[in-house]
Amino acid sequence: MFDSIRHKNGRFITVIGSGEIFTDLISKLQEKYGINEFFNNSARGVTIIDSNIIGKFIYIEKGILTILVDEGISDDVFGFIYEYLDITNKPGSFMYMGEVNHLTQLTLNNSSN
Repeated sequence: MFDSIRHKNGRFITVIGSGEIFTDLISKLQEKYGINEFFNNSARGVTIIDSNIIGKFIYIEKGILTILVDEGISDDVFGFIYEYLDITNKPGSFMYMGEVNHLTQLTLNNSSN
């Protein structure tokens, strides 16, 4: 479970790229840094193949992985992911990091009332 107190001054790192690359990455981050809080999702969009040809589109699907990390290790984790995934040589892939400045813990009511 996500510990909102521990990450009050944390960072989030979001990676967008081919979804299949994330399985190995998650295992490596768990081994190396003990990180267990991930949000993995996917998104689909379209791009135009040739602007001179009407109706020629390609559907693109990308994986989106967001990782919550403590502020003290955020730069190290960011660098590790960047190198491990070789982001520079992966067209259409990118990543960014931001501050976690507000978290809300949500709880589902399991009562049958």
